[in-house]
Amino acid sequence: MNAPKARRWFSERSTMEGIDVRSSSLVMVLALLGAGRRQPGAAVLLTGGLGRRFDHAFSNICSLQEAEINGVRALGLADESEALFLLWGGQSLQAVFTRHPQVVSLLPFSPVCGEVCCQGVNWPLEGAELRMNMPGGISNRLAEGSRSVAVSLGSGCLGVYFCWDEGRL
Repeated sequence: MNAPKARRWFSERSTMEGIDVRSSSLVMVLALLGAGRRQPGAAVLLTGGLGRRFDHAFSNICSLQEAEINGVRALGLADESEALFLLWGGQSLQAVFTRHPQVVSLLPFSPVCGEVCCQGVNWPLEGAELRMNMPGGISNRLAEGSRSVAVSLGSGCLGVYFCWDEGRL
């Protein structure tokens, strides 16, 4: 659905109260999910939201963070070449791979991410602090013989990024 059609579709619904119809289609969909609470406990994984344009990817990541704050469980973004999963304080992720990613990166999306643990990679972390202004957790690789990565987060918002095809990006 293109943007004008999406805006028209959303503006015809009564649940649009308080939602700016000039927003992107993603923002409107996430706002409707949050406002309606139609699927308690439901989670959203956006496909195709990373793409090749940084401005679009960044906007989509910010929209998912806002959705999480408003009660929509936003897992992250994924496509055939890369994936980004969002963790919030107290959450963890266990990723088991049939196809090994070329890159594993940890990206702080809050000023400070505390008690970060990452296992199954060349440079593991245990109780580390990652800062938005000094990330220090990018361009890691799976450890020799590892088929999985385990990440846990004590506090903050952390992106766990996997890339399977660096040449395509």
